[in-house]
Amino acid sequence: MAKRILETIWFGDNELENILKYYEYPNFHNNIQLPAIFDINKCREEWTRFKMIITNNFASNDIEVILLLLIQDYIDVFLNIIKLIQIVYCIPFSSVECKRDFNRQNKIKTKDKNSLATNMLDMLICVFFGRVRK
Repeated sequence: MAKRILETIWFGDNELENILKYYEYPNFHNNIQLPAIFDINKCREEWTRFKMIITNNFASNDIEVILLLLIQDYIDVFLNIIKLIQIVYCIPFSSVECKRDFNRQNKIKTKDKNSLATNMLDMLICVFFGRVRK
């Protein structure tokens, strides 16, 4: 029991710090500093309580269920951690889909069709991918 508690206390601390290092630096766009998306120090403060809530209340649920419940019920308590999770959850875990799309594009735009206009290539890709243009 004590081992499980210690594992929970230290779980994810290194990973959290690695992610927060990325967001430590100011965000600039066109030489204008943008406001921080979340407070890094508050993330650190919220982390331990957040882990305890997850361990005690949601350990048996899938991640999709956990995220929905957290956003609905705990956004005001763990505002910064939930914002960070939402950002991280949007990052693709692999480039497989991107590579697949480029391979499909290369089947359309071959050496013989290298003069296709951008709008024509866009339409052909939409047809090939089965997507509706917006």
